[in-house]
Amino acid sequence: MDKDTIIVPVGETAWELAEDEGYYIRPTEIDNRDIDYIAFYRTSPISAITHIGDIKKFKKRNSSFMDAGTQLSLLGDFKIEVDYIEIDDLSKIDNVDAKGRSIQKYWYANSDEIKSANRLKDLL
Repeated sequence: MDKDTIIVPVGETAWELAEDEGYYIRPTEIDNRDIDYIAFYRTSPISAITHIGDIKKFKKRNSSFMDAGTQLSLLGDFKIEVDYIEIDDLSKIDNVDAKGRSIQKYWYANSDEIKSANRLKDLL
């Protein structure tokens, strides 16, 4: 099966941006390969993939598009160009539990396999 989904580890601040604002600020090493979905691995204490969403588009903008509180919590007192993924149709899935494993950086998987998995090791 094609790997059509990027799985990203997120803490609370990044998760709130995705859930409330519909975007994920992405590391520059994430390429614009043919991926259609983004899945969120929520770090401790949740330690599970909990949501998946459609990737609407990849964008690059000056960080001034964020409100002041978001900028301060993510970037400090400086403005930079940021790459981000605009998300559409974010939906809850059955938790894919870590069970002793964790995701330290992004990786790719198939969306159908993510939706049917019970544990992270099912995706490896």
